[in-house]
Amino acid sequence: MLVFWACSANPASTHYQAGYNALNFLLRPRTQTNYYNEEAVRSYNWGIEKYEFGDYISAIEIFTEVIELDDLFVDAYIARGASKHKLELYEQAIEDYNLALALNNATPEAHRGKGISLMMLGDTLGMLAEYDIVVGLYPDESASFYYRGAVEDLLKDHEGA
Repeated sequence: MLVFWACSANPASTHYQAGYNALNFLLRPRTQTNYYNEEAVRSYNWGIEKYEFGDYISAIEIFTEVIELDDLFVDAYIARGASKHKLELYEQAIEDYNLALALNNATPEAHRGKGISLMMLGDTLGMLAEYDIVVGLYPDESASFYYRGAVEDLLKDHEGA
């Protein structure tokens, strides 16, 4: 399982330490090739392994190759964004999440990843907006409500939380 930890440089990050831990599902290996190029899927899974072992630079290179093989592979953009985030390249991570969202705006992992990167840049309201989208798309998913509430708590919007 992946664990996606926040950087402690942000004074608000204590709320997001648990948030990153709960986002274990942000990246996942693929077994089906119905939608994507088979070679791209194999490479994507290899990139996930690199990510899990903390080799984020190699993971970025592999996910870039996956995108070159199949530029519609939404999860590759998300995974590359997550890898860039781990290297504290938050703006670049957001660019990848935006590319994933351009392909499929109903991708909760891209909204979550983008929201967390925005938070690390100090854009709490931007993170809140991303989680509002996920809550709107998936109203039965409790994790997004939790993180949205944590952000609202940071903003001292206890009524909204």
